[in-house]
Parts: sequence; C-alpha cells; structure tokens
Amino acid sequence: MHGHFTEFAALLLICALAGAVFVRLRQPVLIAYIVVGIAVGPAGFGLVSAHDQIDLLAQVGVA
Repeated sequence: MHGHFTEFAALLLICALAGAVFVRLRQPVLIAYIVVGIAVGPAGFGLVSAHDQIDLLAQVGVA
C-alpha cells in the first residue's frame, strides 16, 4: 500500500466489516478481530507492512 495511514485505514475497514459479519452471525466481535489479525498478518496474506507502527498501536490498545 502507499502509506502507513492508508494501510491502517484499510485494516480498520476490514475489521469493521468483519465485525459486522460476526455480529450478524451472532458471534463475539473480539473473535472477528482475532481472525482479521491472523488473516492480514504475516501468518496469513501478509497485507500489513508497517509492523512497527501497528505493534505500537497494539501495545497502546492493550495498555
């Protein structure tokens, strides 16, 4: 992708869509986020290239 913000925006959009699908299927949204993280991360399709920035945001989110 072109930039880190574009990549992060695409990641948020994918998470929102997956969350909507999981709510429709009456599944926990947290599971949708985990599935998306595995799918777009290095273990899946490898769509995320801004590893340091995403890791920083993940650590802030956990805190």
